[in-house]
Amino acid sequence: MTADTRATAVLAVLAGVSAELVAQRNGVAREVLDGWVEVFVTGGRQGLAGESTAEAVVQRDRHLGVVAHELRSPLQMIRGWAELLADEVDTDLIPRAAAGIVAQVDRLQRLSDDAVDATAVALGRLRLFPTTQSLAATVAAIVGARSVGRPVLVVDDDARVDIDVDRFGQIVDNLLENARVHGAGRATVTVRRDGDDAVVTISSPGDPIDAVDVQRLFEPFQRGRTTGDGVGLGLYVCRSLMTAHGGQLGLRTSVDGNHFWLRLPVSPQTRSPVTTKDTCRAISTPWSAMRS
Repeated sequence: MTADTRATAVLAVLAGVSAELVAQRNGVAREVLDGWVEVFVTGGRQGLAGESTAEAVVQRDRHLGVVAHELRSPLQMIRGWAELLADEVDTDLIPRAAAGIVAQVDRLQRLSDDAVDATAVALGRLRLFPTTQSLAATVAAIVGARSVGRPVLVVDDDARVDIDVDRFGQIVDNLLENARVHGAGRATVTVRRDGDDAVVTISSPGDPIDAVDVQRLFEPFQRGRTTGDGVGLGLYVCRSLMTAHGGQLGLRTSVDGNHFWLRLPVSPQTRSPVTTKDTCRAISTPWSAMRS
């Protein structure tokens, strides 16, 4: 749910519409809506008085605490591996130590990138550089670039879409990593057409995410009780990026697992699908080549 949608829901409540009805229309729990209204009213009152809200200060400190906690773990891992190398341990351990350091540096990079992107979203400075691409080819390149936990790719139909390849790759890769870490088996990625929209679904088997957690997953610095580690920015950034693309990101749960879906409008210049031949050839294209 976008910030504009949340604001519209709050304004409807303040205008006298039943909170139960507004919550139902927007598909959120009543307590979630009540929280939005409280933040809106408190912030407005404090803003008119030229004061900082106590809630804003608490939220800022809590967010900083979460980030600091998440940074501590990879830093400790890097330090541990580096100390092993410094002690001139058995040379057979060197490749493992090097791989461990690289993995933790990658984790730190993701945390840093998420924080920077979240700030850009908050300040309205998120910029995209879209080009017209084959959706199936783009997704295939992203899937093919994964060395661990590569999912099954199913192309039911293809279309050309206007996307920023790097940013769209960031979205899909984030969802694939989420499926790898929290799923109970190999994920499946499906690309299909739905009228004038193109849809990508990333399905991972396992227990469905709790309904309360589903409503919080796309909020900044919110982590579900059963969805694992992270500072709670990845899905928030992904949804913001999809909104900037003119698309949508959502989650559907079922008895057989969790299904994140991405919906994009088909490029108005090319409403017809690309050929199967083009799609199949693109599956072997490296992501790095797609980004150049």
